[in-house]
Amino acid sequence: MNVTTEARYRNYGYDHMVRLESACTEVQACQVSTDVNPTVRRVTVAPRATMEVLTFRGSPAREFRATVTCARALRARELEP
Repeated sequence: MNVTTEARYRNYGYDHMVRLESACTEVQACQVSTDVNPTVRRVTVAPRATMEVLTFRGSPAREFRATVTCARALRARELEP
């Protein structure tokens, strides 16, 4: 899983985006959080797909670090966001 981050400026602050690019051949269940917003977001990424996860809208911080862990989704329950 390739992970990149981007802070997109909007009129009132920065939207923190985490981009997940999968080269995997199986569905991945991922947990995404940042140093600015430690609340974990659970997402699933299809094989060889790209997904963007919004972790904070309107942040005053333009820099942040993402923490991402992914594993092969084992059960149908893990396929739901």
